[in-house]
Amino acid sequence: MILPRFPTRIIRARTLTTTSSIPKVYVSLSNDPYFNLSYEEWLFRHTDPALPILFMYRNKESVIIGRNQNPWKEINQTSLRESGIEFVRRRSGGGTVYHDLGNTNYSVMVPRETFNRDANAKLVASALNSQDIRIPAYVNERHDIVVHGKKIGSAYKIINKRAYHHGTMLINAQLDRLENLLRNTKTSLHTKGVESVRSPVANLVSFSPTITHDLFVENVTQAFREEYYPDDYWDDEVAQVEDGNGSVDKGAEELRSWEWQFGQTPEFTHDMNNSFSWGDVNVHITSKRGVIAHCRISGLDIPDTALVGLRYGTLETAGEILLEYYTGHPDHIQQFLTWLRHEM
Repeated sequence: MILPRFPTRIIRARTLTTTSSIPKVYVSLSNDPYFNLSYEEWLFRHTDPALPILFMYRNKESVIIGRNQNPWKEINQTSLRESGIEFVRRRSGGGTVYHDLGNTNYSVMVPRETFNRDANAKLVASALNSQDIRIPAYVNERHDIVVHGKKIGSAYKIINKRAYHHGTMLINAQLDRLENLLRNTKTSLHTKGVESVRSPVANLVSFSPTITHDLFVENVTQAFREEYYPDDYWDDEVAQVEDGNGSVDKGAEELRSWEWQFGQTPEFTHDMNNSFSWGDVNVHITSKRGVIAHCRISGLDIPDTALVGLRYGTLETAGEILLEYYTGHPDHIQQFLTWLRHEM
């Protein structure tokens, strides 16, 4: 997978153990975003916290949102459904990013007491400035990696004894897909969660036509070794990851669940209105943990409590519930729900 211009010895990481105090490099062979994010979390929580670790991977096409974000606010859900792309809520904070095989993700894990945002960002910037890649990247005062004025987003996570810095490098990603999937016009949806700050993006191949995933991985590995390996030690080992264990699989399954994807959404409100041939309707919804907690409907003769308790977005069984209350033409309910689901 990695062309070893720097001395590199490939091993398979099947046992998920780290028996040495020497820093380790892991490269995933899987493109499953649920697996890779779960494996990252496993490394973070179940390996020696004193052990610096570099983990790199690529995901198939997917949208990754921060732990405290709102998927209905951050993602164009219509485009997501039509494209058949999955979204994942990661376990760290930060903003929403688009993944495909044209970008490479990195995670640097270090002891909490030695964690330095600038140091890890500079490690990646150093790899981009290497003789092989020659991209003039630098780290700004906000700890962002910047290339030709464009920021490269990253996120951080700190627990009791450990911290990590992770981010994604757009090498040759489908930027038109990125723009379409992350374009959301729900201005009347107000969330208590973290909203992404949209910034101009560009592929690194625009600045260095020869850059590839393998070349980036190789140079980040080299920069990591130079930063974290002892002066009198050299380890040429790179562990390739292709499967996990029960804990990793369980974590991936949790990331796939509705309870994590949508049920972790911070409280938000959404105001919607529409003019039908039979009248005007206004809807105000308050949602908590992905479920409608309060609803006010005007212009349709149904009680405000009718939708309370249903999952926001899908509104399962809403048609049957509303028809129990509504005495007008049944088509009105169908039209109302079709519109409401689309607006969500």
